[in-house]
Amino acid sequence: PVLIDILPISHHTGDFLELDLAPSSAELGLDPGDIAGFSAISFSGRIENTGKGSYRLDGKLHATLTEPCARCLVPVTSDLAADVSEDYRPGLLATNTGLDEEGYRYEGHVIDIRQALHDNLLLSEPQKIVCSPDCQGLCPVCGQNLNLGHCTCGDDHPDQESPFSQLKQLLQDWPDANLAHNMEVNWNGKPQTEMVQG
Repeated sequence: PVLIDILPISHHTGDFLELDLAPSSAELGLDPGDIAGFSAISFSGRIENTGKGSYRLDGKLHATLTEPCARCLVPVTSDLAADVSEDYRPGLLATNTGLDEEGYRYEGHVIDIRQALHDNLLLSEPQKIVCSPDCQGLCPVCGQNLNLGHCTCGDDHPDQESPFSQLKQLLQDWPDANLAHNMEVNWNGKPQTEMVQG
């Protein structure tokens, strides 16, 4: 369970409970309708009485993440791992997150670690991921996955059909040629920084 009964370790500083959990994404409040999907979530660690009603959650969080490649949108699966170290102090907050500048809060003799696992999992998620370093992405005209073969848009479609054609023409007509050159975009749509799978 992700609701931890701390009563057995509440009497002595240094007492702790070993934890070996496998919460579902739904339990952690991760929307299955999101673009990124988490599965095979597990947490191994412990929660320790650190004195004066405070507790510390330490351990390792693992999960499998599936999300679209940032270039071609093909689903990519990767393994995530995060070191968790969070403090819990007694008392309620005005917000419902259970978190303030001093750590998470709890009430009574039960600590709900769902929010901490949720937050650490999202922080471990890469901003972008690509299926391979040489992913060619999608054709900006027809949407063809260029990793599966080249399309004929350059031959069969006039340039004005591209969603970038008007911007390209503006750059070509710019009065200051040097400024126009400096403002040229990366037409293949590849981001400047990204994580590469594999």
